[in-house]
Amino acid sequence: MTDRSGWHSVDLDTAIPHPGDSMTVVVAGWLVTVVRDEDGDVRAHHHRSGRPVRCVVRCGVISVNLTLEATVKAEVGPS
Repeated sequence: MTDRSGWHSVDLDTAIPHPGDSMTVVVAGWLVTVVRDEDGDVRAHHHRSGRPVRCVVRCGVISVNLTLEATVKAEVGPS
């Protein structure tokens, strides 16, 4: 089984340069869709369920974190 914990580099942020651009990648056996939104921010979610995935861009590299705890925290939000 592939380790899903920690951060996984996906691609350079130039791979999705414009708002609305997206790509789907396999990360640790999971399909993850990465999208550049209308504000220019990069966001990620599980391809089939739509659950949010922690996503950051550092030094021009898109990275995602698939840990269950991170996904649950992203879903909960304020009441």
